Amino acid sequence: MSKRGLNIYKRKDGRWEGRYFTGKRKNGRKCYASVYGSGYFETRRKLVDAAANIEPAGVSTFTACAEEWLSDAEFRVKPSTFANYRFLLQRHILPHLNHRTMQKLSNPDIESFIT
Repeated sequence: MSKRGLNIYKRKDGRWEGRYFTGKRKNGRKCYASVYGSGYFETRRKLVDAAANIEPAGVSTFTACAEEWLSDAEFRVKPSTFANYRFLLQRHILPHLNHRTMQKLSNPDIESFIT
C-alpha cells in the first residue's frame, strides 16, 4: 500500500524537514531528497514545489537514451568504431524509433524495424 500524506516532521534542532521521493538508483534502491523550513507550512510549500519539478519516470525518449549510450561508448571504443556507431544511429535507427518513449517501446516495434 502506498504512503499517503507528506513526509514532514520536526527535527531536534527545531527546523522542519520534508522528504520526497526522487527516483530509484541503478541498484534499485529508492532515493530521497530533503527540504528544510522554519515552520510546517513553509516546509510544506517548499516540498510541494520541489516535488513538482521532478521528471516523471519513464518519459525519456529512445533518442535521449541512444545519445547517452553513445556518449558512454565514446571512451570505450576506438574513434573509428565510435564514428561508425554514430553514423548507424543517425542514418538508420533514429529515423524509425526517434520519438518513442522507452516505456512504450516494445518487441514488435523492434522486430518491425529489423525486418
